[in-house]
Amino acid sequence: MTDMRSPFAPAALFIVLSGALHLVALPFGAWATFGWVFIAIAIFYAALSLGLVQNWRWLAWIAFACMLIGGNGAFLETFRQEPSWPYWAILVCDALAALFLFRALWSRRVRVQ
Repeated sequence: MTDMRSPFAPAALFIVLSGALHLVALPFGAWATFGWVFIAIAIFYAALSLGLVQNWRWLAWIAFACMLIGGNGAFLETFRQEPSWPYWAILVCDALAALFLFRALWSRRVRVQ
């Protein structure tokens, strides 16, 4: 069962948004460069976010690394592609997801009794 009160839920929201933006970027020139890779990334991000709302901490570590790598890739593509706004939007979503994951992973754990 999904619990949107999970500490990873805000990050999951931005990961889903980033996955949707990968699909939005396809008609704006990304299809010629990346094609099916962006579709696979969108599906992978959807699976990541589903696991995060399940409160799977081990998956949050993987998602954190993916957001750092994805943000770097989006940053590099902002200077190569026209128009660049889809890549800037992906970069912002990846950075916010990484920020929320960082906060959730390195904050004190609250023990439920």
